[in-house]
Amino acid sequence: MVMVLGIFIMAGFFCFALYQFANNTDINITVNDSDDLYRVEASYDEDQSKRILSYVDAELNNTKRFRNNHLDEDVDLDINTHFHINTEPGHLEITLDKDENDPKTIEKFKHITEGIKIRLTTGEND
Repeated sequence: MVMVLGIFIMAGFFCFALYQFANNTDINITVNDSDDLYRVEASYDEDQSKRILSYVDAELNNTKRFRNNHLDEDVDLDINTHFHINTEPGHLEITLDKDENDPKTIEKFKHITEGIKIRLTTGEND
């Protein structure tokens, strides 16, 4: 009887450990919104990279420019949209100088940041 109980307890621990391993995602999103800069930095599972960068591309109407997992460049999308992007698999960092961007651009990036958070924490695509 004690042996059977021990087997059930061990099986329970094994199932719990397997569940935790399967659902373990290290997600870290940091936003710095100061008087002169807006910066978002996100770290996540490398498998999410393509989905996150595709989302950023779509929100900026950028036709697949950011789908490369390795970027470190200044971007001028139009006269009111200037930012720096740095990507690696599982990592995204976007920095905007508020003096170089109009308020609508800053709001757009805040919206994109919220979309990234939703996609990473819930797995939603839309």
